Amino acid sequence: MKLSVTFNNVEIKEIKIKRDPNTILDYLYVVFNDKNIHVDEVLKKTNKIKFKFKNKHNKTIYYNELIFTTEYTYFEINDNKIELIGLLRNAKNVQSFHQYDIEIFYHWSKGLEYDLIKIHDNEFKRQYFFCCFLWNFGSYRLNCNKNLSIDCSNIKSDYDFYYLLGKTLFGERGYLGSNLDSLEDSIIDFTIDNKNLDLKSYTISFLNFELLAHYLDINVLKLILSKTKINLIFLS
Repeated sequence: MKLSVTFNNVEIKEIKIKRDPNTILDYLYVVFNDKNIHVDEVLKKTNKIKFKFKNKHNKTIYYNELIFTTEYTYFEINDNKIELIGLLRNAKNVQSFHQYDIEIFYHWSKGLEYDLIKIHDNEFKRQYFFCCFLWNFGSYRLNCNKNLSIDCSNIKSDYDFYYLLGKTLFGERGYLGSNLDSLEDSIIDFTIDNKNLDLKSYTISFLNFELLAHYLDINVLKLILSKTKINLIFLS
């Protein structure tokens, strides 16, 4: 994937927005792709930053569009790059912007992946699932081995389970929910997208399943998972 981020239609390669809950202003840091841009022409009275990328189904996802004015804004040329530093004011849609999302998208655009089991920041995990939802948006079509297994012995949170479930079914960045409600919603689309497959010919074996009781209601989880129509085996 390639994340495209533009500042007033000029490509940028790095963006950071630091939100301060104690003020109405947010810190903005931007690095432009082209070091030969005319800086006087970039900054407008009202500015727009747009984010978009193509997901795994080649569907263009418009992640966000920030609209704002700026204060105390200046440009710097450092290490042969042009930076814009300033404060956002009267910003629209900044509430829905999350820095973790951009870090994840940039990481993926470099062909790098995350091992969520090794990450202990739950806020990051929540945003990771949101990014995975966008990456998979459009289809839950299966394209995997028919005999699958998930070892629950290394799971330290409910997020870890949903991460392994999505990865097992769909590979890296896979998604089939991030809580019981979104799991159930995703399974509705999953069964529709795979209606031409014999789902009963697929098997998922859950090893050390009882360990999930520390993090999830396993009886409710079993009931919801059964709606996939996949053959499920729960092993202690």
